[in-house]
Amino acid sequence: MPGACARWMLRRLFGRVLEAELDRWLYVGDSTNDQAMFGHFPLSVGVANLRRFAGQLHTWPAYLTTGERGEGFAEVARALISARATT
Repeated sequence: MPGACARWMLRRLFGRVLEAELDRWLYVGDSTNDQAMFGHFPLSVGVANLRRFAGQLHTWPAYLTTGERGEGFAEVARALISARATT
């Protein structure tokens, strides 16, 4: 089952159950090995360099950044900070 490590970590470190609040978490990935998590998390973001692997991807994230690599991760962080500042 996808997310076994994430579920274990969340329960062990924070006493929380991932499946009970899956819609509150965001998964960000940048490689073909992130596909299971893209499919598991309703809120998933792929860093733009995923486009290079289009032929190998069968599960895409819900959103793609415009920036690649670190810039893509920074783009996600900026969006989250901006959204939090407006709520």
